[in-house]
Amino acid sequence: TLLTVTDNITGCPGAVTAPNTAVITIVNGAPDLTASQLFTTTQVAAGGTIDEVVVIRNVGTTATFLPIVFSVSTYSALTGLTVSSNANPSVTIGFTSYSLSNANWTFNALTGTFTSNAGVFIPAGGSTNIGVRIVRGTGAGVGANGTVNQTVTITNGTGGGETPTNNNTINNTLLKN
Repeated sequence: TLLTVTDNITGCPGAVTAPNTAVITIVNGAPDLTASQLFTTTQVAAGGTIDEVVVIRNVGTTATFLPIVFSVSTYSALTGLTVSSNANPSVTIGFTSYSLSNANWTFNALTGTFTSNAGVFIPAGGSTNIGVRIVRGTGAGVGANGTVNQTVTITNGTGGGETPTNNNTINNTLLKN
């Protein structure tokens, strides 16, 4: 006998004998990605800038294995706000400096979407930091003062199972003053 297998549901044993072969598939848990947002400020004046760190955490039991995609709110022209990928290697928020992994991500300015490049993965229990820059225009592009909601959404099915899916979106409010 080369291999003996017991069914974990019914307890029935089975055997594979020479010269046959068997394929064993080990099923691990799935990645479960969740996001958080950290801002240098949530208030932005005309011509001002907000730096943000989006932390993508894998709270699942196995590493991610597919490209990871998340989007940041794409603001209408009326808000006067634009989103871009932060080109700096790090951002300091409060007393904490966050190293950014933006070189490992592709940013689409039209959709506000970040997609991980090949080879990027987040181990179980691990995280990665991506820098986002929000700029408010000047003059006619300033937009009216008030509040604007910002949403970060991890696309379901990217980077793993994302179960439960209710942890894939996070919202915060920005104040234009």
